[in-house]
Amino acid sequence: MNKSDYFETEKNIFELLKKSLGTRLLFYCLTGSLARGKPVPGWSDIDILLVVDVYSPDFFALLESVAMMGEIKVGMTFYSLEEFNERYFRDPKTHAALELIEKGIYIPRIVSDEIDLNSISISQKILVDTVEFSNILHLAKRSILSEKGGVHDSIKKVIVLMRIILKQYNIWPVISEEVFAEMVQKFPDFPVVDKSVDSIYYDEWKERSILIFEWIRTNSTKVFPLMKGAKTMIDRVRSVIVKEEKVLLIERVKSGKETYYVFPGGGVERSDSNPEEALKRECREELGLEVQIEQEVCRTEFNGQVEAFYRCRIISGEVSRDIGGPESSRTIALSGSYQIVWKDLADVGNLNIQPQKVKNLLQQ
Repeated sequence: MNKSDYFETEKNIFELLKKSLGTRLLFYCLTGSLARGKPVPGWSDIDILLVVDVYSPDFFALLESVAMMGEIKVGMTFYSLEEFNERYFRDPKTHAALELIEKGIYIPRIVSDEIDLNSISISQKILVDTVEFSNILHLAKRSILSEKGGVHDSIKKVIVLMRIILKQYNIWPVISEEVFAEMVQKFPDFPVVDKSVDSIYYDEWKERSILIFEWIRTNSTKVFPLMKGAKTMIDRVRSVIVKEEKVLLIERVKSGKETYYVFPGGGVERSDSNPEEALKRECREELGLEVQIEQEVCRTEFNGQVEAFYRCRIISGEVSRDIGGPESSRTIALSGSYQIVWKDLADVGNLNIQPQKVKNLLQQ
C-alpha cells in the first residue's frame, strides 16, 4: 500500500457517489491527512464529509458498499441537508473541517447553493472542544488500560487530545509526527517522543501512551485553558472606520443577489487574547492597516453569533484594493466577490449596508 493507492481509492469513491446520488449529493469534501496531500500508508484513513438532501435506504446501502472498497479504511461523516444547515450535531471533526474550509485548506469538490458553510461561533466551538476533550481524555484512559483497545486506538486518542490543544492556538498540524513536533515546540516540558509513530505503534505503544496521557491529564487546565470556560462571548468583530467624510466598507457581490456592504472584520480566534486584539489582527490581515480602537459602537446578534462593532482610527498603512485574510482564498463560486471600498457618508442612505443598526448610527 502506498500514497497513490489512497488517491486512487478516493477518486473511485467520489465518482461512485456522484454517479449514484446525482443531484442528491449536495456537498462532498475530502478531509484529514489525504486532503492535505500527506497520507501515511497503513496509518491514515480516507476521511470524507458528505451532505445529501434526505436519508433513504439506498443511500445507506451505498455507504456500506463504499466502506468495503479496497483495503484502506474509509471514514464517512454524513448529514442530511437539514441536519447540516441547522447544525444538529456536536461532532468536533465536522466543526474543524468547516474551519479549515473557511481557511482554504480543505477544498470541497461539490457545494450546492443550499449548503451553509458558515462555521459556528467561537463560544460554540469552545463548548464542542471542551466536551470532546473531556470525553477523549476519559476514553484514552480506558483504551490505555485495556488490552482490547490495541495500539492504534490508544495512540490515536492521545493524538486527538493533542490536536484539540493545538487548535486553540490556531496550529493545525497535518500528520501525527507534526502533532508531536508542535507539542514539543509549544510546551517545553512535553515528554519528547524520539521515535516515529510507526515505532511507537509497534514497540512501545503502552509506555509512550501512558507517558503522554499522564502529561496531558496533569496539565490539562494549563495547556487547554478553555476547560475553565469561554474567554469571551463575542464571536466576531467589525471595524467602523471613517476618514474625510468617507466610510470604509467591504462590497459583496453574489450572483443573482443585490450588491451589499459590510464592515471589515472577522472571527475571534482561540489564539486572540481579547476581541480588541482580534480586530487589530483582522485589520492588519484584511486591510493592511494598523488601527487604534477608540470605542465599542454596538453589538448585534445574527445566527447565534454576537458581533461587536468598534470605531477605529487608522494609525498607519495603505488600504489595499484586494482583500486579504481567509476571504481572499475562498472561491467566487463559494462566496462571491469581495472588494474594499470607500463610500461617501452622504451616500450611506442609498446603500444596502448591513447590519441596519450600524448603518443608522452612521446616518446620525
